[in-house]
Amino acid sequence: MGNLTRPDATLFRNWFKEMAFLRGITVQYQYLRDYNASIHGEIEPTDLSDPVEMHVIFDTNPKISTLHHLGWSSESNTDKPYVMQVPWDTPHLTTHCRVSMNPDMSIPDAEPRMFEITRIESLMEFPDCFTCLVVPVYKTSPIRNDYSTGNYNYLDTDYGDVPDADR
Repeated sequence: MGNLTRPDATLFRNWFKEMAFLRGITVQYQYLRDYNASIHGEIEPTDLSDPVEMHVIFDTNPKISTLHHLGWSSESNTDKPYVMQVPWDTPHLTTHCRVSMNPDMSIPDAEPRMFEITRIESLMEFPDCFTCLVVPVYKTSPIRNDYSTGNYNYLDTDYGDVPDADR
């Protein structure tokens, strides 16, 4: 980076952090340390970092022109992704990192919403932020990689003391 543009770029980076602090939301960011891959190629994080608190700009309903400007094509207004802008110095920013946020501060003991970063874009050579495509993470059963017990894997449920006639 040349001497003429470096002061401006660092100034813009600080402006983005200030804007995210004033207009954005506070999230807990966790980067990926280790993962397992299933036989279907699905990535399941096994070791995430300690949560890092940071401020981001979260857009649940971006404009079609914004998506086209980023190079993401979306044909209809009903099928738009969640877009999050994170600061340039986000530690170890990669896909499959997790971001959690509180959905509503007025509800006590509300479960935080978890999102996973699936795509990262930047429009500049010396960016002040990265634009990330995020998807919600839902709690599901653990991925099963062992299919060696025969044809009855879908019946692998423990019914306890229920008689055979009631199954």
